Amino acid sequence: MGKKELYELIDAYWAEYKDKTENKPENKLKNGKYISDYVVGSMPIVWFGDLDAYMKSNLKILTMGLNPSDNEFRNKVVENSCFRFPAAEKLDDIKTDKDRKTIIKAYNDYFIEEPCEWFEKGYRKVLTLFSKALSEKDGKSVNYGYKDDVKDAYKAIHIDFFSALATSPAWGSLEKVCSPVRTRLKKNGKDLFENLYELLDPDVIIFHQNKEVIKGISKIIKGLPIGKDSSAKKYSLTSNKGTKWLVKSCRYNGKLFVWVCFENGRRNSGNPWSWIDVYNPKNIKNIKDMLG
Repeated sequence: MGKKELYELIDAYWAEYKDKTENKPENKLKNGKYISDYVVGSMPIVWFGDLDAYMKSNLKILTMGLNPSDNEFRNKVVENSCFRFPAAEKLDDIKTDKDRKTIIKAYNDYFIEEPCEWFEKGYRKVLTLFSKALSEKDGKSVNYGYKDDVKDAYKAIHIDFFSALATSPAWGSLEKVCSPVRTRLKKNGKDLFENLYELLDPDVIIFHQNKEVIKGISKIIKGLPIGKDSSAKKYSLTSNKGTKWLVKSCRYNGKLFVWVCFENGRRNSGNPWSWIDVYNPKNIKNIKDMLG
């Protein structure tokens, strides 16, 4: 990944954020108030985690969500703030290379600053499971790079599929509240994600499945067997409570795709991996089988 390409991509993501046009007619709600395209006091999060370490890793693992949570910009004490990205807390725009270096540092340092507990409860758990399988396979683990994580490990980063902007209400509720905002973010996000995915060139992609994601990914990664009747391998992974979850995986164009399926109708509060039992031997065995 060249510096020029990375800078151009960051600029493209921030260009969407810099459209601060207020009171757009299509953003008007039934009660007469207007909704913002993104959380006030936020910024676009192009990626979460140490990009430099990820690009140097012999196994590049990418976890993928829908769009950033509004909780990235608030906690019990602070609201509408970029406090989780202290290097860029005062950054309002990207104009110079110094600004670009600042925002890259802010993204890279995310997991050693004050990461949202969403990761701890979900995707960090599935990385722990992958680590157990990888350690048996080739003696290495994988992590995001938390302060207490093993240094000599494959590095993972996290990105979001539909948009790098946090919304309020959350993505799942935005369609009912103001569908034009959601439609606009999806349209803008498609090309941005496609370029980001190409630059990151991951070896393993971990995400969760819903109809929107299937439709969106199928347009970008043409031929990926991700649909309900696809040829992807099916696995039954066990939760902490002993229930079974359907997980699928496939190899396509040399990359491993792994996703939680909701074909059995089960949902789990927006965090698709929080249920996983990381100590279950059968779960570890299944991940090893996926890795090949």
